[in-house]
Amino acid sequence: MTKEIIVPATSANMGPGFDSIGCAVNLYLKVQIGPASEEWHVDHPFGNKVADDASNLIVQSALNADPDIKSHIIEVKSEIPLTRGLGSSSSAIIAGLLLGKELSQKKSVQKNYWILLLKWRVIQIMPSRLCLEESLLAAKIHWKMINS
Repeated sequence: MTKEIIVPATSANMGPGFDSIGCAVNLYLKVQIGPASEEWHVDHPFGNKVADDASNLIVQSALNADPDIKSHIIEVKSEIPLTRGLGSSSSAIIAGLLLGKELSQKKSVQKNYWILLLKWRVIQIMPSRLCLEESLLAAKIHWKMINS
C-alpha cells in the first residue's frame, strides 16, 4: 500500500479578508509517497516552472519537519492553479510538512502536530495565515490508504 496526502486549496488570498479569513475550496493537491530512492524526485505536471528535485517546495517543507528523512520518489497531482490566489504554495508547504511527519523516524516529529504548524509559520512569509491554516487542516486534510 502507498500513502497519499490530500490538501485543499483555500480562498484566503482573495476578497476583503485577504490573509485573515478564508475557507477550504474543493480543489486539491495530492501527494503520493513512492519508494525510497538515492535522491528526491518529484513527478508533477507543472513542467520547468516547478522543481522536480530536493529544491521542490514540498520536499523543502518535508525536510524542515525532519532534516534526516530519506529521499523518496513522490508523485504530485494538483487541481489548484499556481497563480490564481488559491493558496497553491500554502498547500504545498502543508503537504510537505505532513510528508516529513509521515517519513520521519523521530517520535517527536510523528506525534507533535503543533510543532509542525509552528515550523510552517517560520517557513511562510505571512505568519497571519497560521490561524486559517489550522482550521483548514482540522477540517479538510485527509489521509487515505490506497492499494498500490
